[in-house]
Parts: sequence; C-alpha cells; structure tokens
Amino acid sequence: MMNSAIATPDEKVMDKPNLYRTLLATCIGNGLEWFDIAIYVFFASYIGRAFFPTEDVSSSLLITFASFGVSFIIRPLGAIVLGLMRTGPVARLLCWCRSR
Repeated sequence: MMNSAIATPDEKVMDKPNLYRTLLATCIGNGLEWFDIAIYVFFASYIGRAFFPTEDVSSSLLITFASFGVSFIIRPLGAIVLGLMRTGPVARLLCWCRSR
C-alpha cells in the first residue's frame, strides 16, 4: 500500500491558499459595495428628479429607493440563475455551442 502523503512527480501539488490575500480581496470588495451604496444614497434626490420626475418630491425619492431595493432581490436570483447555468445541462449546451 502506498503512502498518500508522498507526491509523485506526475502529481500536481496544490499550494495552501494565501488567506491574507483572500481576506484583503474580500475587504476591498465589501468596501466598494458599501461605497456604491453610500454614493447612491447621497445622490438619491438627484437621481429621483432626473429619472422619476413627479410633482411630489417625496414620491420620486420613494421610487428611487424602491428601485434600489429591487436590486437586493434581483442579485440573489441572478446568482441562482447563473449558478444553474454553470452547472447542469445548460452548461453542457453552452459548451457545445461554444465549440462549434
């Protein structure tokens, strides 16, 4: 019986992931996400006037925040759909279409 701890030259040895690099990338991504939210909230009144012009200012502001809230519902649904596209029969179909 062979010892599984000894790697042969044919086997690729996987390095341990650099956890600090992963943590830094996660923190940068999270910071950019919160920056995006802060900018949207800061400019919400301008966005409301530009894209949702109504006679009542509070209505256009509520519509602006509602459209922002919809994005929090759509994001997970998009992740589910794209995740299903990556695995399963849709992925095989996309790979088949790509190879032609």
